[in-house]
Amino acid sequence: MPRAFRFRLLLRYLLASPCISNRFGKLRGIIFGEFCPAVDTCYAGMSIVQTRYFGQMEYTEDAVIRTPLGLPGFESETGFLLIQLPGQYPLVYLQSLQSPDLCFPALPVRVADADYQLEVNDEDSGVLGVSTRPGIGSDVLCLALLAAEETGTATANLKAPLVVRIGTRIGVQCLNSAGDYLCRHPLEEGVPA
Repeated sequence: MPRAFRFRLLLRYLLASPCISNRFGKLRGIIFGEFCPAVDTCYAGMSIVQTRYFGQMEYTEDAVIRTPLGLPGFESETGFLLIQLPGQYPLVYLQSLQSPDLCFPALPVRVADADYQLEVNDEDSGVLGVSTRPGIGSDVLCLALLAAEETGTATANLKAPLVVRIGTRIGVQCLNSAGDYLCRHPLEEGVPA
């Protein structure tokens, strides 16, 4: 299945899924706050990035996540614009600043698993400048990257979330040592909030 088609299919599934729309109320203030401004907000002195899915976008540095190690398979991608579209909360997009065609949909991990626990290794802890058990929502933003399966269902990578230190906006995709999380955690419809 072509990548662009799978991306559109994933978006269609996610936007129609009650499990996403039912869970976002509890997380809005805790997880995002000023970290991810809506894309229709404009400020003086903004940079511009051309994207495949969102067209030309203006942004400020405070909406950028820096990934000094890149992401597995995308090691040269070290800057991502965090995009939150009005009406699609809690779904966010990680748009590469280097590659207009590269955009990852993501969700806060606690949308997929309300009891999610995080433990990172010493190396990732050092890059982020946090403890090995950082507080989700207080110390770090923890995002599960989403994928569309061949069956058309969406899954969330809870085994290796993107962990972003809130104060610095430095991110690392970490292998989570806490719990038996899956890299293809199914996002089921009708999951209670």
